[in-house]
Amino acid sequence: MKKLFFMLAVASVATGAMAGEKEAADALYRDAKPLAMVGPFVDSKGCLWGVDEEHGTVSLIQITNGGKQVCRKPTH
Repeated sequence: MKKLFFMLAVASVATGAMAGEKEAADALYRDAKPLAMVGPFVDSKGCLWGVDEEHGTVSLIQITNGGKQVCRKPTH
């Protein structure tokens, strides 16, 4: 009987955790944007970066002009 109670307790905790994960995922999906619509990022040094996706892998790419990364003084 103790084993059955333990199994039911574990199952109810796992179900609650999965429900919490679904709510968290739903919240993320509400704010998610397609990669094609994501603008450039500015790092702490004021340099611009873009996002690229190739074969299911997302990576950052430097935004360059004439071989030099585009940067300006950070505003923060």
